[in-house]
Amino acid sequence: MITEQQPQYRTPELYEVLELVDQAKTDDEAVAVVKKFGEKYSWFTDYLRCVFDENIQFNLPPGIPPYTPAHEAHYPSSWHRKHMDLGNWVKGMRSDQMNPIKRESNFITMLECIHPEDAVHIVNMTQKKTSVAGLTKEVVKEALPNIKI
Repeated sequence: MITEQQPQYRTPELYEVLELVDQAKTDDEAVAVVKKFGEKYSWFTDYLRCVFDENIQFNLPPGIPPYTPAHEAHYPSSWHRKHMDLGNWVKGMRSDQMNPIKRESNFITMLECIHPEDAVHIVNMTQKKTSVAGLTKEVVKEALPNIKI
């Protein structure tokens, strides 16, 4: 019945998945988390590929862009929606034809509309690094042998 309490189903945010990887006590536990979410969510495998695949480079200036983080409780979008725009920032894709100011502005706008913790992870991603101790190239290769990294 419509008036009954419905279960809450929501897609986790990137930072929530990365917290689970960070909390893993062993590489096997980290592999299990990466496998679970990597097999289910393309936005997570896109993130992993961007961090660990050396062939993926970003058409963005180095460092932290000047952006204002969204409010933690009220952010209008999410990385699982915005990852579809990666071509706007990756070399060899749409970003090559974009005006640099428009490309950088587009990136800043994306950072300002996702969860603030996700924004930090995405900035790190563009610098080819992660702040998650248990997340290594070896863990990702073991968990998801079919993705190219």
